[in-house]
Amino acid sequence: YQLVVRSLSNGNAERARAEFLRFHDALDAHFTVEERVHFPALHGLRPELDRELTELVEDHGAFRNQLDAMARSLEDGNLPACATELDRFVVELAAHEGREERMAERITARGDG
Repeated sequence: YQLVVRSLSNGNAERARAEFLRFHDALDAHFTVEERVHFPALHGLRPELDRELTELVEDHGAFRNQLDAMARSLEDGNLPACATELDRFVVELAAHEGREERMAERITARGDG
């Protein structure tokens, strides 16, 4: 993330695209592992979490859409728009990660994790 921000700040579009692609791919891999491995296991173990897990997966879809929008801004050479979108994105992602962490703490506190 910081490398993308630095490249955007420096106005280096080519470097920003390359760093953004790494950022995008890492997040997509993270989301995919959660959706295909972690969340299905939790669905089976803790049915009361189904609604919360569904919302987290929906967040992933929204994040992917935001990443696509940022990629389009980069392709259009609109670095300021990408930087603005990225700032908003990381705030939302941090809130999402906080929800996941709180859910994990609840599971661990109950002794299921």
